[in-house]
Amino acid sequence: MKEVTEQGAYLQLAQLCARAEHCQYELTEKMRRWDMSDEAQARVMQRLVSERYVDDERYTRAFVHDKIRYNKWGRRKVEQALWMKHIDEDIQERVLSEVDDDEYIAVLKPLLQQKRRSIKADSDYELNQKLVKFALGRGFTFDIINQCMAVLVFLLVMVASTVNAQPRRQRVAFTTDTAMVHDPVMAFEDGKYYLLSTGMGIQWATSEDRKTWTVQPTPFMKDIPQWTRDSVPGFRNHVWAPDIIHKDGLWWLAYSCSTFGKNTSAIGLMVSEKLSGPWRDCGPLVCSHEWRKDRATGKTEGNNWNAIDPNFIIDDEGTPWLTWGSFWDGIQMARLDHTMHLASAPKTIARRVALRDTLKTEANPTSQSAGRNAIEAPFIFRHGDYYYLFVSWDYCCRGAKSNYRVAVGRSKNVAGPYIDRNGKDMLNGGGTIFLEGDKQEYEAAGHCAVYHFPSAQTGQETGDGGQDIFICHGYSTKMNGAALLIQRTIKWTPDGWPTL
Repeated sequence: MKEVTEQGAYLQLAQLCARAEHCQYELTEKMRRWDMSDEAQARVMQRLVSERYVDDERYTRAFVHDKIRYNKWGRRKVEQALWMKHIDEDIQERVLSEVDDDEYIAVLKPLLQQKRRSIKADSDYELNQKLVKFALGRGFTFDIINQCMAVLVFLLVMVASTVNAQPRRQRVAFTTDTAMVHDPVMAFEDGKYYLLSTGMGIQWATSEDRKTWTVQPTPFMKDIPQWTRDSVPGFRNHVWAPDIIHKDGLWWLAYSCSTFGKNTSAIGLMVSEKLSGPWRDCGPLVCSHEWRKDRATGKTEGNNWNAIDPNFIIDDEGTPWLTWGSFWDGIQMARLDHTMHLASAPKTIARRVALRDTLKTEANPTSQSAGRNAIEAPFIFRHGDYYYLFVSWDYCCRGAKSNYRVAVGRSKNVAGPYIDRNGKDMLNGGGTIFLEGDKQEYEAAGHCAVYHFPSAQTGQETGDGGQDIFICHGYSTKMNGAALLIQRTIKWTPDGWPTL
């Protein structure tokens, strides 16, 4: 290949950018194929950027617009493509946050209507499964799919009843025995189960038997407090990983506000006398921040943990505690006061690997910022003489490529130390595998919760007063990695370890 000089590279790339938008990664790859030195590549790129031939945010805005409007892609597929092009996560989040739900719905709804006409299915259930799989394959998120599926059901009802008026798009409830959820938790009140999960303002569904779920058309959170957006740049209304508990005659709801791969995050708190509301904002429960230098003091301040994935636990003396965490330095824990706010400093109780071994593990394929300590989503459950700490290891949110799994340890003290079945402290990377994907029904599974439901609630008399139920989301093998609700009954070994 003929040698390309710096000036020649600049002229060729400038001409290329004048014809169409390109990102820095694409141009860098061209210079790499020209065998230019790293220093020469950096000088050419700096010149192209300073003269505005290349601008990654401008490129991203055009890319997102074209892929959604013309290629009919959903957000997940767009995000994956931008990640492959090494677009900065802040730019991705900033541009994608400008896209309203209505834009995705306007693209997906006609796609599903057209696809429905060509699908062969023996039942409505099979038809819906195939439509969901199709939408997931195009990268649409679960909440957008749910809204569009609800619209399809609504339109079919209108046609069947020969209503001639043109219906306006509106969200309607629908029932399913295949609940699509991320990060599920449950609560029970007045003969009804509530299933809360990650989604716009928290996705929720209700059921009388935990088999058939009615997916509700409106967010569980009627209003998202303004402080959440002020505290977490880039956060709008996509609320992650809630938890809920009943204490002293009140329901307490914790929820996560964050952006992917960042630890500038917050866990919010709300309270209500009834699950049906109204809910009152109680402000932030705990916040975390990326490391940054304070201009006034010159000091570098921040947190080496991430304030998401909350879980409440009440100890034997009635004292409430909160555990939380995702990546960085792992799972944190703190005691709460009577207002359910932090009354003690956080401490680390579990890591994926011991600190000394962190750099020996594989690099994080989803976020450079979050590091390699792939542990999150703690949930503590009391059984017998022990508190059991369930955590999720490895990587979620990658569809069929996810390798999420659940590990467990136990302690006689709510604050730890939590020890696995082989005697290893979870603070140093211990944990006994409890559940992982079987590659037949689920590729991976994680972000769990555990409950004791009395037999009057489960409808099954067990002889011991009820059942211990394990729930989580699993990435379905048959549905192209769709995240579905998993429910299993826990059994206990003679030496007090949980099994499924």
